[in-house]
Amino acid sequence: MSNDDESQPLIEYASFQSQETLFNCVQTINTDPDFNQVVYGYRKRRWRVILVHLLSILTCGIPYLFFHWCPTWLLYATSIRCCFQIADQVLVIETFQKKCKSYFIHKIIDKNVADASGLLNEGFEDEFGGEKGSLDSADDLYTPLHLDDGTKLNVQQYRYFRHKKQHLIWDAIRAQWLRLAGIERGVTCAQIHATAARPPCSERRLRILNIYGLNEIKVPVQSILTLIILEVFNPFYVFQLFTIAVWLAEPYYYYCIAIILMSTFGVATSVIQTKKNQESLRATVEAADTVELWGGRRVPSRALCPGDVLALPPRGCTLLCDAALLTGAAVVNESMLTGESVPVTKTALPRIDKEFDLKEHTSSVLFCGTKVIQTRYYTNEPVKAVVLRTGYSTSKGELVRSILYPVPADFKFDRDSYKFIIILACIALVGLGYTVALKTYRAMTVREIIIKALDIITIVVPPALPAAMTVGRLYAVGRLKKARITCLNTRAVNVSGSLDCICFDKTGTLTEDGLDMWGVVPVSTASSPPILGRPQRDPRLLNDLHELKIGMASCHSLTLLNGELGGDPLDLKMFESTSWLLEEPDVPEQANYDMLIPTVVKPRGAANINVDDLHVPLEVGIVQQYQFASQLQRASVAVRLLGEDVLRVYCKGAPETLRALCRPDTVPVNLDEVLSSYAEKGYRVIAMSTRILEVTYKQLQKMKREEVEIDLEFLGLVIMENRLKPATTSIIRELKEANIHVVMITEVDRGEFLSKRGSLSANNEEIGPIHQKNYDERLCYREQ
Repeated sequence: MSNDDESQPLIEYASFQSQETLFNCVQTINTDPDFNQVVYGYRKRRWRVILVHLLSILTCGIPYLFFHWCPTWLLYATSIRCCFQIADQVLVIETFQKKCKSYFIHKIIDKNVADASGLLNEGFEDEFGGEKGSLDSADDLYTPLHLDDGTKLNVQQYRYFRHKKQHLIWDAIRAQWLRLAGIERGVTCAQIHATAARPPCSERRLRILNIYGLNEIKVPVQSILTLIILEVFNPFYVFQLFTIAVWLAEPYYYYCIAIILMSTFGVATSVIQTKKNQESLRATVEAADTVELWGGRRVPSRALCPGDVLALPPRGCTLLCDAALLTGAAVVNESMLTGESVPVTKTALPRIDKEFDLKEHTSSVLFCGTKVIQTRYYTNEPVKAVVLRTGYSTSKGELVRSILYPVPADFKFDRDSYKFIIILACIALVGLGYTVALKTYRAMTVREIIIKALDIITIVVPPALPAAMTVGRLYAVGRLKKARITCLNTRAVNVSGSLDCICFDKTGTLTEDGLDMWGVVPVSTASSPPILGRPQRDPRLLNDLHELKIGMASCHSLTLLNGELGGDPLDLKMFESTSWLLEEPDVPEQANYDMLIPTVVKPRGAANINVDDLHVPLEVGIVQQYQFASQLQRASVAVRLLGEDVLRVYCKGAPETLRALCRPDTVPVNLDEVLSSYAEKGYRVIAMSTRILEVTYKQLQKMKREEVEIDLEFLGLVIMENRLKPATTSIIRELKEANIHVVMITEVDRGEFLSKRGSLSANNEEIGPIHQKNYDERLCYREQ
């Protein structure tokens, strides 16, 4: 490829008056962080197109074959580089790790926002064609395009192209391509609530559908004929056709028949496997249902658009879009995304003037593909959620895109295979020259010279190589199936024997999913400064009025599912160790807690507190939950004890995180010593802290999380035990004996990392060190 087509640096768009800005023909985009992506503008020339087709016909279609192998050649032959303003197609060059390049050619499409004829033809006439609502606000007059950088584009016509199922919009003012984003980009939480307060009218809703498309995640499934043609036109099989033609002219009939049979078997098995994989993926991914919008209207799920307000049923449903929870609470199973079937409680998005951030507000977002087990709103009002993203823009859509467009596998085996073929080709050229010279010297006929020369090429480059490789992989896959190992990518079989490093997740992979309670280490306030006292193996023996025990019983996101407790295994074990009860009243008692019905926890036995010389039963109402966030390494709740006028905050998390949030005079002086002693033995250590807030519930709703989780009082440590799976020790030992480097990938703080490393040998015989990958730079997967 010429230097003009190599990736160029990002064009600076500092001045709109610059000629480079107004007439640029190259730009760096960032739709996938794993790739360096550069897009170029091209425009077809009619005389070039006619000339290319004419030459291809005159040469029996041979150029078409090369254009099929390398579509960029056809682009270079029929089009010229130009600025994006007049381009009709783009070339996207993706570079992965500065080694592997991928090329994509896309047509630029002009779209009118108001022209929704395509949607009307898909069966939406009954829903949109007959409704002509009044324009009640200025928002009904236009439909802005939300762009990835947080800006909006208010236009009636725009240009775009689709790359890997994503829309890239041309911003004519800034002269650059920007990815189309959901309505949550660049807005505050309060603005999302305001948007949901008035759902779009029918006409505006149709325009939004025209911009974002139908709420579908379609997986392309190619026909058998298409797959056969694509396989047959593979360069290896084209070479085989050439080889068979040469041998038939010799004639080598028996070997030709053998090659034909092997090639047919290889093509058939490859096509069948590809077809099964495509159909299996489509059956797994595609889903459709009828959903209810706020106001009682029911529409097909594919008709959902960003801005719609859903009314979630009390008994749950399967989410087919990404939505922000506006009111109430929901218990969700996110196993489709995380792989762990643990109920997660989602709370309403706070109505605050703070920019919406998907990572920060994950606890208020319902993701596409997840199962809503049940919803809860007090006073029997519906639980509402506003649609943020649809189709391939959702979290499920991103997951499917990663399957359809995987990261290039730069296997050394493949590179060596191509080098091997190139070396054989060079040997064949030498043999070709020698054969032609020798046969010419012997005065043989031209036909005999050509046949013998081509015969040298067919012998040096093995024609049965692709068929033999296919048969070998199928045989290996069959052996793996007997060992109950499924391989979706048969190409990976070739390199599996050369692996020298294997990486594992910890929870649920090396260890059991659940945790066991070992005990607690409360802070002893009898001494000054405070220290961590003796461990208490049974938390039930703590006084019910002990702050540490109240924190263990209330700082969680557990909920009742059909009368049984459900939630995170760690929260469940911690709560059960206190032997308290959890209740979720069905009848409002707002006077007790000055809020909508909270979750109430209380001791099983009789326990009272003294309030104004009265004995009041010990009941703790959880009035606000701040879900666990991996970047914060903590979770907290605000509670109110029955009869008290103040709120109490209980916060749990990584000891080193809570140390920074607690008042220094409350942090035990022997914290590091005690923490290291338990962590090195393989225990998981969690710190607990508290504070008192003299605010009302309404004032609490206006406070930021950072304002709540400060000036805490350190209460003590909760010690959990995470047991290894029975097969972990033997498998890791077997891998290490084979000189395979074993790595545990997780994201934890220092103390928890020590406990994870220690748990691999605690209560088991030593199996050697297990390395944690790049902890300091946090270049590792997050442990759920």
